[in-house]
Amino acid sequence: MVRVGSLLMICASVAVAQNQPTLEQLQKSYEESLVQLKAAQDRKNELAMENQKLQKRIQELESERQHLQEQIQTLENRSYFLREHYASWQAFLDIHPSVQAMWSVYFKGTSANFGLTEILGDGQWPFSYEG
Repeated sequence: MVRVGSLLMICASVAVAQNQPTLEQLQKSYEESLVQLKAAQDRKNELAMENQKLQKRIQELESERQHLQEQIQTLENRSYFLREHYASWQAFLDIHPSVQAMWSVYFKGTSANFGLTEILGDGQWPFSYEG
């Protein structure tokens, strides 16, 4: 029994010794690892540069978005102002029919309309076009 155990131990140690890589294999594996590491570092640097470009583009777009948001707010304020004054004007004309008649004569009979009826249609709110 001892002999069989000894024989198995010797065979196992010989098998382990045969599976160990040679110096050439280790050198080749080392060089391949260096190539892979270099490629990974290059890719990491490429991604870092691309990330910087994208961050710069994000900042540009954010600045543009903020500028556009300010323009939208300005236009909304102007639009509200004009709608409020138009509604007030209509209410005023409803209360004062004589002024409404004079306004109609003035608006239609002078060059004050600058051809708006051709552009805006019949001039009714909301705008409609009969053509």
